[in-house]
Amino acid sequence: MKQFYVLLVLSLVFPRFSHAQYLAANNRTITPILTGEVAGSGNPQWEREQDQVNGHISSAKLSSMKMVTSAIITLLHDSCISDERYNLTWHGEYFSEKTSATTQIKFSIHCNFYEQAAKLTILANDLSPLLDHLVVNNQHFLTIQPAAAVKNDYTFFEYRSNSSATNANSLPDAAESKPLHSKIWLVTADNHQLLYTPVTRREYLREAQMELNNIKNVILADRKQKMPVRSAAIQEAEKKAAMDQLNSQYSGIDLQVRTKMFLNNYKTDEEYLKENTDKETAGLDNTLHVMDHLASHMSAAQLDQPAIISGQATDFQGFEDGRAGKMLIRMNTTYFNPYLSPEKPQFFLVCWQYDPSAPMADDIDRQIQERLDCQKLKELLGK
Repeated sequence: MKQFYVLLVLSLVFPRFSHAQYLAANNRTITPILTGEVAGSGNPQWEREQDQVNGHISSAKLSSMKMVTSAIITLLHDSCISDERYNLTWHGEYFSEKTSATTQIKFSIHCNFYEQAAKLTILANDLSPLLDHLVVNNQHFLTIQPAAAVKNDYTFFEYRSNSSATNANSLPDAAESKPLHSKIWLVTADNHQLLYTPVTRREYLREAQMELNNIKNVILADRKQKMPVRSAAIQEAEKKAAMDQLNSQYSGIDLQVRTKMFLNNYKTDEEYLKENTDKETAGLDNTLHVMDHLASHMSAAQLDQPAIISGQATDFQGFEDGRAGKMLIRMNTTYFNPYLSPEKPQFFLVCWQYDPSAPMADDIDRQIQERLDCQKLKELLGK
């Protein structure tokens, strides 16, 4: 009874204390993964910047995406990056359906370590940081750098880049023009179901050969228009007229020498056209020879391997496995669940980019690589 009166008095004198005590007691028992708030911990809270919303997004869809981003921040804050020395700020970015190239809505979180010239970005439904494109025989193919390995149980990419390129995922101005180290994890709903499928060497060679032959035919047509081939009778008459002129002007040894020189240098229209077109198409012919050789000498298993190249078909010198080439791919549409609402994440791309020379950058890198729980991220897919 005395305890009741003590509590009653405290509640009247210190009403906020009573309410806070009630909330604290309840928070200790409720820890859902999607609460919409950063979970409490012994670590200092990270500074939150203003979110960026691009285009019109319904409040329900935006709220759903923000729940996922908050859950990701909670995961990073409490388990992955727990050192209080790091000055980190973060914000979410959300894109409307009209700004997305696919049926899925893109959104992301951006964590900046300004003092370390580093940035951790986690993107949902967006593979663009890894992608480029290449046109082969008027077909637009996506390209991607081949995966370096499997880390944290998921596909892992690693490369060096330069932050001077201006894009949505670049680092702050302080890090511009510095060589950066990029480490990227692709987190998918099913490790055995590919988000994209490679274009085979066989298909690339077929399309590239068609492209080069088309270019060659255009050159030939242009030359024929500029160097028309006259009839044999007209050419023969012109040749005879030239010989008659030599006979009328020279005689003896002088005539013999000049006649020989004329015949050695004489070319029919057909020969002159071929000589010029051969010069213009020599590079194409050499490249076509390389392609023909590969197509005819590679085994079926080798031709079924991914096509990894670094440039246009006209510059092809061979497949570039293990070098700086890009792999031609197609998105695997069967991967995506058509029954999910478009704002639901169907894959994540974890992009860690940093300047290795910055203070404590290596320590953050170690923490991310050791503690990043891609399985926990996977559990948020479809949420």
